[in-house]
Amino acid sequence: AYKVTLKNETGQDIVSVSVKSSSEENYPDSFLKEADIYKKDETRVLYYKPSEEAAKETATESGKALPVEYTIQLTLADKTIVELHAFPFDDMEKGEIKIQDGVTYLTYEKDGAEVSTLDAELATKAQKEQDEKAKAEAEAAAQAEAAAAQEQTNQSTYTESSDWGSQTYTEPTPAPAPTP
Repeated sequence: AYKVTLKNETGQDIVSVSVKSSSEENYPDSFLKEADIYKKDETRVLYYKPSEEAAKETATESGKALPVEYTIQLTLADKTIVELHAFPFDDMEKGEIKIQDGVTYLTYEKDGAEVSTLDAELATKAQKEQDEKAKAEAEAAAQAEAAAAQEQTNQSTYTESSDWGSQTYTEPTPAPAPTP
């Protein structure tokens, strides 16, 4: 089990705290009960004992085992949900939870030196934004391809009748201009 003393320096009350491991997809229920609020500037002790499943290392395709990482999700009083990634349970006994420029991070002391996770959290945020942008671009490209394919299959058909009989004409729709 892990024991960490944390001071809430987020500038807001925290109404929910949940921890998940890298092997879990979803966050479990909050450690805080509904009426239990982690007040601004309050110091609390966080006790966390991961389940056996949560504590398992994750194997990669090459068979290498990845160490377990923990992410803490906090819900602030204004309903903003923030995360602390790669929470350093093994390196930290006492620390502060802070927010700067919309990024939540930790400060703590390790081997007599002040440690901040701000740079790591900024890198995680940038990577997440880049991944979301790439996903959105891929979805937009797939939709454009589907629309182009649909457009190519759409054709105008009409029938013309006269004294000599009727004829049906199919007029192809011009192909869309290639995208750069």
